[in-house]
Amino acid sequence: GGGEPTLFPRLPELLKEIWTRTAICPNLTTHGLNLSDEFLAKIRGYYGQIQLSVYDEDPTLEIIDLLVRNKARFGLNYLITPSRARTLEVDIYNFVRAGARDFLLLSYKGDDPTMHLSERECAMFDESVSRMHERYKASVGFKVDVCWGKRLTRTPQLLFEGGDCGAGDDSISIGSNKKILHCSFHGDGGIAFENFEHLRDIYHSMRHKHLPAGPGCARLPNHGLESSEIVALRPRSSSLVSQR
Repeated sequence: GGGEPTLFPRLPELLKEIWTRTAICPNLTTHGLNLSDEFLAKIRGYYGQIQLSVYDEDPTLEIIDLLVRNKARFGLNYLITPSRARTLEVDIYNFVRAGARDFLLLSYKGDDPTMHLSERECAMFDESVSRMHERYKASVGFKVDVCWGKRLTRTPQLLFEGGDCGAGDDSISIGSNKKILHCSFHGDGGIAFENFEHLRDIYHSMRHKHLPAGPGCARLPNHGLESSEIVALRPRSSSLVSQR
């Protein structure tokens, strides 16, 4: 992830190499626009799961059909914006009808106030997740990212992946610019590394600091948000498009 991995022309070869020569199970996050029957045939058996990021302007239902047809193991990454909080249950119903069976419901971390949920919208989302879990629990898997923190009170806690996210401790993010971030939502530019020995040294120096990302991060008091400001700054009507 951290970009579009299918732009790398030798990705099938790389996945096969990682799968057969290491103890690592490679997964990939993609917008899905470059997926094809041929590509999926090449990587079959050499990955754990494909995470499809859902964007309003993309033909998501067609991509789901392609993945289902190829018996690919996949899940959907669905960023919850104010507009999506209002249509969530209908959207999930349509994705389930198309064949999706695994969903990761993501919170927005960033400086755009129009992308953050108000307290009312967050409560609406919370209730929707609780209802969907009850409705689909026999056949569909839901996860909510840990960055929602304690904002969700009705959502079954089993859908959370633990307490703190572990960013910078259990995991780090390495960008294609060869820089290390505590997590992919940090906007500080990262720390450049020269080789894997240098990477290891930087990682150990970063561990246990638990630095927060921007607004929306559960490590910040009140997630770094002021709900009244969010409502005041949000336009009455706007076309909200997820960021790639």
